[in-house]
Amino acid sequence: MNDPRRSNPLGTDSCVCGQAVVAPSRSNYSASAVVNEWHCTACGRSWKTFADSAQPEGQTT
Repeated sequence: MNDPRRSNPLGTDSCVCGQAVVAPSRSNYSASAVVNEWHCTACGRSWKTFADSAQPEGQTT
């Protein structure tokens, strides 16, 4: 089984067809993770990436 694909910290991703996707089509946030949903307009493929939902150092809620 493949490990979950991690989100790029720059906010962009690339499709397997080679097309750059400049922003996720949707993002879902929880206390522990962010799930970004991507869609390639060139080939129609969709995928998800994951990132830890860590609070930036020094910030409080």
